[in-house]
Formats: sequence, structure tokens, C-alpha cells
Amino acid sequence: MAEKLLEENLQGTFPGVDIIAKKVTLSESTLKRYFKTVFHRSLYEHYLELKMEHAKKLLLERHATVNEVASILNYENVSSLIETFKKHHGYSPGQLKREIRMAISLSK
Repeated sequence: MAEKLLEENLQGTFPGVDIIAKKVTLSESTLKRYFKTVFHRSLYEHYLELKMEHAKKLLLERHATVNEVASILNYENVSSLIETFKKHHGYSPGQLKREIRMAISLSK
């Protein structure tokens, strides 16, 4: 249920451990402990993982621009999205877009 709450907020901001804990009727410490046991990372780390996978999906499947993805995912500035994306994936959204364009041109 906690993961579902995170997924529902991908286009917003991290809802906060306190809010999630209340919704799943656990104490914050119990929620953190259980979540770490199941997912092997914190709630926020998991949220960022989901958000960056969603960003990649938007770039690949919807062919959204980096600016559009930043807007959809509620980033105040594009550079924050780019930095987080690069830390998560090891390459920037622009590099991904260039790879897509190159793959398309090679397939023609």
C-alpha cells in the first residue's frame, strides 16, 4: 500500500513518511523498517527510483522533451531533473534522446 501511495505521487512531490505512515496505519519507524526490509532502500530512495523510471518511460514511449518531463514530474527546474536522472541512470536525458534518434536513423 505504501508503494502504491508513492506511485500515485510521481507527478507531484514526495508525500512524506508521516503522511504515508498515517495512511497505512503504522508508526513512521515501523514503516521505515518494514519498507527497507522489503525493498532494500528507504521510502524516498524508492520514490526516486520510481520517478526516474517514469521519466525514462516518458522520454522513450511518449517522446516527451526533457522540459516536458520536468513539467509533468513537477520539477521546479529542468537542471534538477537532469541531475537526478543522471545520478540514477548514469547518463543524462539528453544522451538518451540522442541514442533514440541515432537508433531510429540507423534503422531506416
